[in-house]
Amino acid sequence: VSIYSDQLWKIQQYKVFEGINYAIDRDEIIRKAAGCYGIPIYAILNNEWHGGYANTNLTFKHDPEKASKILEEVENS
Repeated sequence: VSIYSDQLWKIQQYKVFEGINYAIDRDEIIRKAAGCYGIPIYAILNNEWHGGYANTNLTFKHDPEKASKILEEVENS
């Protein structure tokens, strides 16, 4: 039972991360907060500053409906 709950917690943790990332409109933040100066990043390490250490395969297109659906699934599980 504890192995199952640990695995479920890890899945839920990733789903929350994923849902929040779909909710963020990075381009809008760059336009409004940074005066159109910047690049969207999706993780703490990014290619611009950290080169080969960054995970450049990780992207989330702004999709509030998808974000809501994912977070509702986590809440109801």
